[in-house]
Amino acid sequence: MSSIIGVTMGHPSGVGPEILIRSAVKFIRRTRNVSILIFGNKRVLDFYSSILEEGREFSEMLRSQRIGISDIGNLKEDDFQPGIPSEQGNIAQIEFIKEATRSIGTHKLSAIVTMPISKLGLLREGIEIPGHTDLFKKLFNVSFVQMLFHMKGRPLIALNTTHIPLSQVPKALSRENILKNLRMLDFAMRNLFGIREVAIAVCGLNPHAGEGGLLGKEEKEIIAPAVDAARSENINANGPFASDSVFYRAFNGRYNAVLAMYHDQALIPVKLFGISKSVNITLGLPVIRTSPAHGTAFEVAGKSQAESEGAFRALETAYRISRRFSGNIVWNT
Repeated sequence: MSSIIGVTMGHPSGVGPEILIRSAVKFIRRTRNVSILIFGNKRVLDFYSSILEEGREFSEMLRSQRIGISDIGNLKEDDFQPGIPSEQGNIAQIEFIKEATRSIGTHKLSAIVTMPISKLGLLREGIEIPGHTDLFKKLFNVSFVQMLFHMKGRPLIALNTTHIPLSQVPKALSRENILKNLRMLDFAMRNLFGIREVAIAVCGLNPHAGEGGLLGKEEKEIIAPAVDAARSENINANGPFASDSVFYRAFNGRYNAVLAMYHDQALIPVKLFGISKSVNITLGLPVIRTSPAHGTAFEVAGKSQAESEGAFRALETAYRISRRFSGNIVWNT
């Protein structure tokens, strides 16, 4: 049975349109019984098709209907100059996402893959949303989502808190929220990735995981009780461990997933070990959502220098997960 993956174009002036075309061509070339529906602007895609080596094959795939375009936004040439974000481009990037969200049922999308957006561009237009994850949470009106990063052959890395200032992280920690994230991570490992021998490492918050309370009490009072509660539910959670050593152990095979307490604690190893090959997955939505782990990279947009491997892996991961698990991943706790 054929499936349809929806793909949002990202910021028109960033690398999104370019890596989308390249990764879509590569993905369709290698995959059967699947098509792609792009939520973006045809004028922008036509421009990139005219300058990219893959442009001719992309156009052929459009004609054969393996790839379709939902044309959104009346963007003029000045609105999408590569590397130069405009007001209209800043607004259009969020309209692509909204239309993809509205179209899930209409087009029976099996997954959504998103190309990079500019958070600063959103802020400049008065849209105070710190990223895709927070936007999807709002659009789908769900109470709990998880950011999960996947690198082929590497441990999964999940975030306990997402886009909040570092100063707010200690107050955002709770036994209940950590337990929810451990449940979701365990569920994803078993059902989305088919991992049978689950082993999750949990990061501490403070240096040396609090050093027995000397450097902070969050480990003893919040994180460790959450780990104990998870283990009582037969979730193989371990820790809390000092984050300066736990990633080394995880990447050497001792654990196949890590739950980090805050954004950069997780993203530094993700980007160090393979930013171009990392896939960001949002769990807790009624549809699979993936994206490459990098940003808009305005500085290389339109120069045929953008690495498209992350976008290809985002498509590949979305397709593989949607074939394995077709149910809604909304976590009601």
